[in-house]
Amino acid sequence: MAQRNSSRARPVTMKDLARRAGVSTATVSRALQDDPSVTEETKAHVRREALEIGYVMHRQAQGLRSQRSGIIAVHVPFGERVPGGALADPFVLEFVSVLGTALHAAGLDMLVAQSASIDPTLHRSRLVDGYVLLNHGDRRSEIQQLAEAGVPIAVWVPPTLATGYCAVGPDNVQLARNGVEHLINLGRRRIGLIVDDIDSDATEGRLRSVGYREALEGAGIAYDDDLVCVTIRRDRAGPDAINQILSRAPDLDAVFVAFSDAMALTVQRELIDLGRSVPDDIAVVGFDNIGIGEYAQPRLTTLDPGLRDGVPLLVDKLTQQINGEAASSEFVQGSLVVRESCGASPLSSRIR
Repeated sequence: MAQRNSSRARPVTMKDLARRAGVSTATVSRALQDDPSVTEETKAHVRREALEIGYVMHRQAQGLRSQRSGIIAVHVPFGERVPGGALADPFVLEFVSVLGTALHAAGLDMLVAQSASIDPTLHRSRLVDGYVLLNHGDRRSEIQQLAEAGVPIAVWVPPTLATGYCAVGPDNVQLARNGVEHLINLGRRRIGLIVDDIDSDATEGRLRSVGYREALEGAGIAYDDDLVCVTIRRDRAGPDAINQILSRAPDLDAVFVAFSDAMALTVQRELIDLGRSVPDDIAVVGFDNIGIGEYAQPRLTTLDPGLRDGVPLLVDKLTQQINGEAASSEFVQGSLVVRESCGASPLSSRIR
């Protein structure tokens, strides 16, 4: 009678790999973590042997040794930009996608949280190594307290809006000014503005409205309240806003939708439904440079906040803090992306 074998295959350990590779377990550990103290030849040898015998480094065990989890908590604002929550916003999804790529390149994973507050117990219990936030909302004092307590934290927000913590983001005033100046250079004079909160000094809407006014003043065009609509995050906010401006200023010839590209596309659609030609009658400029804007009809001219360069920089700043180093705030370079909706030739597509 055949003997029944009830034992299961034992998982390959680091000690097994070290024995096979002919090196110490410490050398194996350093080689697999790409430690510069190990030669490239030894690293390649250890990796080949690991692949040959099916060794997989156990993240939890590695974390226990290093006192790190390799996970970053990513907080996105809850329902601050669009109904249905931030994860329904194309810009937020794009941010999370670019951030995920940058974290992966740094050997980190992410835990995405859509919440109104930050949970500091995640860091205290070593479940996460630090935090990335998209915008700070009304949590500036909370973020500052965490940073002062030594918690690694980095926020995607213009540095001018951050005090006491690390922030990376575009110069919203300069970008907005560039966009409106572009419209002025195209001969537009009755330029509307659709924006969110402009009363608080802690908002990007406020900064973008400042850039709008500076561009008008620089061209000798008087600021007109009839051309400005401050809206809130709700369904049909864009269409309602453009109708409100048109009711007060039927001679409108351009609109800067400083809120977002997502809203700019709804504004553009509403104008077309009203029988207004975009850009012949009314030019449109958005803000965010989300991917879908390039495929709209007409294609959307927009302001790019510099995610592709800025998010990897944000991750670098965070890893500096995780490693016990200081990290300062820094602006990133944004650009004007010229497409069809403004009425200019898109031959020179980016203007910094």
